[in-house]
Amino acid sequence: MEWILPGFLALQEYLLTKLAGAFIPAFFIAGAVGAWVPKSFIVKYLSAGTKARISYPSALIGGGLMSVCACGILPLFQTIYQRGAGIGPAITFLFAGPAINVIAILYTFQLLGPQMGIARLLSVVILSLVIGLLFSVLFQKDENKKMAKMALIENNQSNKVKFLIVTLLMLMVFTLPLENFAWKYKGTLNITFLLLIFFCSTKFISTEEREPWLEKSIFLLKSIVPKLLFGIFLVGVLTPHSKFILTKYLLDNSLLSCFIASIIGSILYLGTIIGVVAVHGLSQMGMPDGPALSLLLSGPTIALPSMIVIMGVCGKKIGILFLLSVIVFSSLAGYLYAII
Repeated sequence: MEWILPGFLALQEYLLTKLAGAFIPAFFIAGAVGAWVPKSFIVKYLSAGTKARISYPSALIGGGLMSVCACGILPLFQTIYQRGAGIGPAITFLFAGPAINVIAILYTFQLLGPQMGIARLLSVVILSLVIGLLFSVLFQKDENKKMAKMALIENNQSNKVKFLIVTLLMLMVFTLPLENFAWKYKGTLNITFLLLIFFCSTKFISTEEREPWLEKSIFLLKSIVPKLLFGIFLVGVLTPHSKFILTKYLLDNSLLSCFIASIIGSILYLGTIIGVVAVHGLSQMGMPDGPALSLLLSGPTIALPSMIVIMGVCGKKIGILFLLSVIVFSSLAGYLYAII
């Protein structure tokens, strides 16, 4: 049992931290997007037919604003992709979200310094756009078929209460992971948010509007969580072996070291906060800046649990190509950063 025990320990830690924190509200945000945001709105800003100068910045900003962790981006990605977003903007949204949100950038600046913070921010912006555009070109035929089948739903009504509910959920997503925020304040604040959400959804949202939101949220939980937990278990099993590689091979700024760091990031589960803390610890042990940046870029986006979910949503071909693209571009970004 010794070799699989770390997998169960990883599951235990994940269930007590992530599922109890910002992870669950993210599903209800994604459910709200799926149930309340008109498909025509997503098509207008994120579809393959939208001009690139509109769709890609929208995906970049949306990913940074709507997510706070690697796990939280998955239900949002699945929702916008299935609701009509083009593969290019959806991939940009997926890559940018975990690494460009406010908490990720603040922690990077705080623990790793402004130089690494700026390097990470610029690298995420550039790589998410490059990889998104690459996928848009490679899968243009599939995008045309998707656009041809899509039925637009015109609905321009705005609802202040729905916006308030989503805003409160997003505040929960942002405040729950903050370790420096004491629980006596954080707990009180988020209980208040929950009570407000419950009051608004029961008092001002009709049953016909509330039920699709809850059904969509629960559907996303059922479709994503089992795959994610299986991936977390595998990561727990593999992590002890990865630590040996981390301390043995990531000792210089060579392209090979950056490549190994990117591969390790594709296996380990490095969330928004854990990833920065892990890189900080490894840097103090002697890991140079090049592999550090590569690990920061690949870890939150293509960790094994995320890849299992992504392949379930988009298919194995897109999932594997996304994995390889992030590894290659993260390696090059870390290597170029070290040279510069």
